[in-house]
Amino acid sequence: MQRLIAISALFLTCLLGTTPTLAASLGERLAKADPIAGQKSAHICGVCHSFGKGEDAKVGPNLYGIIGAKHAHMQGFNYSAAMKETADKTWTYDELDAFLTSPRAHIPGTRMAYAGIKDDGERANVILWLRTLSDNPQPLPKP
Repeated sequence: MQRLIAISALFLTCLLGTTPTLAASLGERLAKADPIAGQKSAHICGVCHSFGKGEDAKVGPNLYGIIGAKHAHMQGFNYSAAMKETADKTWTYDELDAFLTSPRAHIPGTRMAYAGIKDDGERANVILWLRTLSDNPQPLPKP
């Protein structure tokens, strides 16, 4: 597979006259991410979500300890039917990355109205900051 990627990159270099850039893996993006920048970007999330341990939900659920938690994890919160259907899934780094890219595309029927974070680096910053909201942060994926 690596050989096929290298051959494809060489072909594109010859064809386009430029070297293509391959998207960084989530592990690579998280290794370079800035949680302080993520907290600033996540400020808009605070309109609907609370972040402190034990805080009540707002329009959306509390996000303390979200990484490693199950979907629809907050007791008593009125999740959409679509989110309840995914309650057996865990909020891994990859799952959160996909959801935050486009919540409605990732879980059609979710009530989350936010369009998503399109920029890979900004999304990694937010995810790394969310990781700090935990008594026992999940290990980061390898770069």
